[in-house]
Amino acid sequence: MILYVRSDRSAYQARKSRKIDSICETWRGLGFEVEQICGGDVLGDAGSPTAAPRQAAAWTTEPRMKGLATPLRYSISEFRDIRHDRRLKAHLLERVASNRPELIWHRASRLHLAPMQVASAIGVPYVLEWIDALITYDRSLFRRRALEADQLRMNAAFRVLVVSEAWKRDVVERYGVAPERIVVSHNAVYPEQFRRDPVAGRRIRERMGIPADALVVGFVGSYAWFHQAHMIAEAAAIVRDRGIGPVCWLAVGDGPNRPVLDAKATQLGVDELVIRQGRVPHSEVSQWLSAMDAAVMMSIGGEIIVPVKVPEYMAAGLAPIVAETPASREVVEDGRTGLLFRPDDSESMADAVSKLAMSPGLAGALGQAACAEVRARFTWERTWGKALTDIAADARQLSGN
Repeated sequence: MILYVRSDRSAYQARKSRKIDSICETWRGLGFEVEQICGGDVLGDAGSPTAAPRQAAAWTTEPRMKGLATPLRYSISEFRDIRHDRRLKAHLLERVASNRPELIWHRASRLHLAPMQVASAIGVPYVLEWIDALITYDRSLFRRRALEADQLRMNAAFRVLVVSEAWKRDVVERYGVAPERIVVSHNAVYPEQFRRDPVAGRRIRERMGIPADALVVGFVGSYAWFHQAHMIAEAAAIVRDRGIGPVCWLAVGDGPNRPVLDAKATQLGVDELVIRQGRVPHSEVSQWLSAMDAAVMMSIGGEIIVPVKVPEYMAAGLAPIVAETPASREVVEDGRTGLLFRPDDSESMADAVSKLAMSPGLAGALGQAACAEVRARFTWERTWGKALTDIAADARQLSGN
């Protein structure tokens, strides 16, 4: 049995994670028994999925926290993590007493050591799924303790899992972890869930009033602060001013920075070019992707991660247009499986879109190559499935079983 622990206080079974659910489903499909424990559920009556506090680095609150948070505020949050870690440890010890796992897999969370300690107590391997940027602030009462906790987990882990080679290099340099203890598993996708549906795509284009001959550049996302949604409007204006077209932009989703895109589109006079559709059910996402020819990812929240959205674009046969970083170069080959542009540069993104618009058939060719690349390299079975299979085999060999 694999015990997968999401120790964050805001993690609840009821609050679904598409990525984590896909990973656990893949593992079960490979014959592993998997049990998931979420930190928020351990709170019992003290918390609920709607009331649970997020960590300081939470993606929805990062700019506000940077602007208003004080060392005291961070210290209070850290103290809650420390107190919660004690409760989590008691819960885990009780859980493993009745069913000893083969290994404990821990999705890292600030100041949480319980999964590591329990793995050591019962003599099973501890696997650390490393989440970067847990501590993004400079001052707090327990900051030094939090940094020490990161190092303790790195030192204790049988394997450390990261989602890019760039991330692996960062872990080696920052924490001194031996490269052979680090497993790289890129974010992935179930390709069949994003199979292109030309009929559904045409219907959506007609419903949204998109010309049949237009190049449709899409974006699907939560409008998090790091998505830089304003760049869609800026690139749309640049392409328009160049007289290149017809090009339409189809932005699907909703979130905290949606008003930023709305305001920028109005300011630049591209409201008619930038078509905005609100949140859609996940079951309908593939239909909306089928209405697009290419899709953009303006920012990936750093240089060492490529989010799940990029392989989803690729699986749908879209030409991915992605900010160039060390991690994105591992997934998208510029000119073969997509186009890369300079980060934070709307004109560079517009250059990539202009290239597609002026080269008939290029978007389709890139999309086909991207889809083939996903099926060959970026399925959940080939990435996280292989990671667990290899780690479990290494652990058994080490124990002599």
